[in-house]
Order: sequence, then structure tokens, then C-alpha cells
Amino acid sequence: MRLIYTPEDGPTQTLLFRAGKVRSTEAEAVEDLGYWSDWDEFVRDFWSDNRRAYRAALWLCLRRTDPDLAFDDLDYPVDALIVDFEDDERAALLAAIEADTDGDPAVRSAALARLGKDEPDDSATGSPSQPPGSEPSPSNSPGT
Repeated sequence: MRLIYTPEDGPTQTLLFRAGKVRSTEAEAVEDLGYWSDWDEFVRDFWSDNRRAYRAALWLCLRRTDPDLAFDDLDYPVDALIVDFEDDERAALLAAIEADTDGDPAVRSAALARLGKDEPDDSATGSPSQPPGSEPSPSNSPGT
């Protein structure tokens, strides 16, 4: 994941956070914060868009250059941090979501929207997508 952080008193920084590549001491530092019972619970919260988990991930990344940074000292406006997928992550997730045609359509649509992709339409077959139960729009052409 890309953490795009714009502190109030400095330039924008793009930091990479890969849960599987975090050092064991870093994972233990997150566990020691006391908000999560273990690393796996933290990762689940991170993937669930939990703001505290986002802050902990940012904290880990910033501590690599500022080891004395305390978690409680990291306070920023919510819009100062953007969490975004790296291109390879986005492609892998899109492929997995598009391959899962048996899942809940609402969950699928939400996941695709989160990844910045709309549901595929029926334009290849010549019929535009219509919401269930809706009627096609009448033509606005003159003479009808």
C-alpha cells in the first residue's frame, strides 16, 4: 500500500507499507500499543479502513527515519493521509474480484468502486446497463 502523507509542517511523503514485509520488531511495536491482540488483527483492521490502524502503519513507516516518534504524538487531519493501492496490488485485487462471480453483488460493486473501477456494462452486447426495475429513458429526438 502507498501511504501518501502530507504533514501540516512539511512536504508530502509517499511511504510504502507492506504488511508481510514488516520487521518482527515493528510488528511487536504495534502489538505493544495495546489496540490489537496480535499482528493479524491489526492487518484485518488496516484492510477494513480503520483509522487507528492507518495511523499505526504510518507511525511504523515514519519511525524508520525518526525512531523516537511516539505513537501518541502522531496526530494529523484525517485528509492528510491517503491510503492507496500500488499498481500490482490493484491489478491482483481486480483480477480476484472479477473472477469471483458467485459472491454478493453489493460487496463486489463496493470492492470495485474502492479500486476505482465500475461494474462492467453490457455495451459489448449493444444493451446499456439498467438498474433493476428501471425503464429505459425515452428518446428526446424531434418528431416523436
